[in-house]
Amino acid sequence: MPLPPLERILLRALLEHLPDSIYFKDRQSRFIRVNAALSRWAGAAGAKELVGRSDFDLFTAEHAQPAFDAEQRIIATGEPLLACEEKETWPDGRTTWVSTTKLPLRDLDGTIIGTFGISHDITARKQNEERLRKLTRAVDQSPVAIVITDPAGRIEYVNPYFERVTGYTVAEALGQTPRMLKSGAHPREFYQSLWETIASGHDWTGELQNRRKDGNLFWERATISAVRDETGEITNYIAVKEDISEHRRAEAEKRALEAQLEFAHKLESVGRLSAGIAHEINTPGQFIADNLRFLSLSFQQLARYFAAVQDLRERAAALPQLQPELAALAEVDTEIELDFLRQEIPNCLTQSLDGTAHISRIIGALKDFAHPHAAGRSPADLAHLIETAAAVSRHEWKHVAEFTTEFDPQLPPVPVLVDEFNQAILNLIINAAHAIAAALKQRGGTKGRITARTRATPTLAIIEIEDTGTGIPEAARPHLFEPFFSTKGPGGGTGQGLHVVARVVHRHGGHIVFTTEVDRGTTFRLLLPLEALPSATPAPDSGARFSPAQPEPASTIPTSS
Repeated sequence: MPLPPLERILLRALLEHLPDSIYFKDRQSRFIRVNAALSRWAGAAGAKELVGRSDFDLFTAEHAQPAFDAEQRIIATGEPLLACEEKETWPDGRTTWVSTTKLPLRDLDGTIIGTFGISHDITARKQNEERLRKLTRAVDQSPVAIVITDPAGRIEYVNPYFERVTGYTVAEALGQTPRMLKSGAHPREFYQSLWETIASGHDWTGELQNRRKDGNLFWERATISAVRDETGEITNYIAVKEDISEHRRAEAEKRALEAQLEFAHKLESVGRLSAGIAHEINTPGQFIADNLRFLSLSFQQLARYFAAVQDLRERAAALPQLQPELAALAEVDTEIELDFLRQEIPNCLTQSLDGTAHISRIIGALKDFAHPHAAGRSPADLAHLIETAAAVSRHEWKHVAEFTTEFDPQLPPVPVLVDEFNQAILNLIINAAHAIAAALKQRGGTKGRITARTRATPTLAIIEIEDTGTGIPEAARPHLFEPFFSTKGPGGGTGQGLHVVARVVHRHGGHIVFTTEVDRGTTFRLLLPLEALPSATPAPDSGARFSPAQPEPASTIPTSS
């Protein structure tokens, strides 16, 4: 029964102009009619060229055989195949994808005489999906944290690395804002500038200190960008964040080592120059001391002479004819203040001799302190080393503190790296002096006190440096031995002193602890082994970090008597 004219027109329009492939097949899955789109898809000159051919003539068996099997099942069962995605492989190596719907083709009696179907090209979509899968896989496996938020900053996506870095699960993060990681380390203006930058469509790159779920702080280097839709409206923000905590820690260690190296070079220079300085000062100092001794002896002789003159004057007083001369001599005595000179000149000479002796002691201490010692540990008298450091640093404490010592005479020589031990004790004494100076400025008073002690246990040498300074604020205590951390405020210190002390103690295989009370003072206690470590020369410092020191149990440290 022929189709009415209108239906033929509609069918022709459908076959000729629909961009999807339409085809009709017989029971052997051979084409009996195709539309123009399929002929173009197959590269045929026209639709008639494909009539009588099958998928085996167009595609490789990899696609043709499954397609044939599916069509035969439709013919056998009458069940359609709906929206099936098929991968087409062509003889020239091309791969395409189609979404296909196939149905049984029936005659007027309802008998199945073949199949017909329509295939929609989804190659571009499948390629995009594959790219998206690769991107998703890359994001999921990325060694950086990725966070996507909506325009209001609410988190819509985080990758697995975000979970590992922050400790928050995906479920905990979704719907929250990045403020959940806020550490309080940055001022409000910092975040305001960040948001102004990304809201204007510009990328923001910078470093942030955030807080993990467990409360620990960490550093991230982040780049945050705006995502726009086709109209230019911002739909999302994406942040790519790298955990740089170890990098920053390594940089801090590097700066600390560089600072220590620079200081070591300065000490080395002092050591080289100290001999020359000592010569420059000692030589004229010796002249001065010799001359002062000469003057002292000479004055003693003059004193004998003055005594003889006085005796003659007393005898001459009985002779009237000498009275005018004696009166003139008395006037000279009064004019030159002879009695004052006879009393003060010996005092002046004594003080000058004491001063030159003190200069000699200071120079000796400086030479001893700065002189390079053996690279390895060597047994040393800790009391002598502490006294040397105190002499070298006297200018730091002499106006603010009295320096006292309580040395254990039973403490044997202790194997130490002399140069490093000297530096550690010097740093502690200077720190103590600065703390006392700050305390005097706050509460007034005349002088504080620095006390250096040594004690011994069967296995340890214990060195204490105690001060009556300001004490250490509680908030500063966990960070006291960190490099570049200072309790003295901007410009008050480099933050290297106690870090160097802790590293020196670590290299000796010892421990450093402290007790402190605000407004009362602090005691630093160094516990060093009495026997050297197996290696005579320490390995280069591994960069170990020092946790906040805590007072040791009382049972482990004998009480000083």
